Amino acid sequence: MGIVEDVADELDTLIDRPGGITADNLVHCPTISALLAHGDAEQAYLVLDGIRRRNESRDVAAALAHVGGFGYAGNTEDRLNAFASAHHEQRPRGPEPPSTRTVRRWSDSGRRILADTIVRASGVEPPTLHLDVLNREGTTLIVLPTIYHMHSYVMNDPLLIMVGADSHAVQAFPSDDLELLREAMYQPKNALEVDLGFPVHLQLIWHGEVRPVIVTRTIGFAADITQMSSMTAGAVGLVLYREGQDIDTPAEVAAELGRFYSETAEDIM
Repeated sequence: MGIVEDVADELDTLIDRPGGITADNLVHCPTISALLAHGDAEQAYLVLDGIRRRNESRDVAAALAHVGGFGYAGNTEDRLNAFASAHHEQRPRGPEPPSTRTVRRWSDSGRRILADTIVRASGVEPPTLHLDVLNREGTTLIVLPTIYHMHSYVMNDPLLIMVGADSHAVQAFPSDDLELLREAMYQPKNALEVDLGFPVHLQLIWHGEVRPVIVTRTIGFAADITQMSSMTAGAVGLVLYREGQDIDTPAEVAAELGRFYSETAEDIM
């Protein structure tokens, strides 16, 4: 279980506590209090109130009403009905307010969004990966990832897909095979050396409960090597080629492999 799930679970426990979100009740939510206020429950309550005031999401508003506090009192049904009536008054859709079942569905989505917002508001750094790619001689590449993973986010192992003119290779970086260089900073025991021919397409995939930061750096490439990068959620692509070389074929192979391994990673999470 990761840090976002821990926060979501603590929000769930507040639903059955009288008063919902209060400073007294946040004493029983150590993860939320630690993230927002270094363990100070009263300060964490004030930060949550600020998040509530700035919120523009219907689902998060429903979640806050469902959990209780901030003016939503009574039992769970009372709070859900109060939110349904207030929402209908502000944004009517049809002659009747939404049902409590509908508000519960909004709340389920909203608590996850709120948990993610709490983690982001804390300033906790997301997982970060720096991928160094060195051209040593000819078409030989030296590839070395440096991983910064400071907190308990749940992440899959980073996966590097390399497709060249002559062949392709796939390399995972399991956490058990990484060396701790200093606090929260990891590298594989040895850099990866490959010779796949040019052009070459590198695709780094790193999926998990949050979107990581992935940065690539190229070293020692000749001036006639064109470098083109692309980014998607949890992945970065880097194409290295000379003018006139076919880059479509390696890109298509890399994309197909990327789709396969991305689907596998989602099944694992």
